[in-house]
Amino acid sequence: VCGLMGIPDQMAGAPTHWANYYVVENNDAACEIAKANGGTVVAEPWDTLFGRMSAIADPGGATLMLCQLPDEQP
Repeated sequence: VCGLMGIPDQMAGAPTHWANYYVVENNDAACEIAKANGGTVVAEPWDTLFGRMSAIADPGGATLMLCQLPDEQP
């Protein structure tokens, strides 16, 4: 499955890119785990119609997106 979207305000300045999304049960907790293991939070969690999203990077700078699905799907 893929989709096309504009870059959200939370990621202003990011270059055009492909983003891999990983579903997590708790986005805020996943960001804390990433930070505790040397990663950085590129975009703090924010709410969308599709769930609570965030972007994290590993210590080498590779990024990925996290998505906590909403209780009810749109």
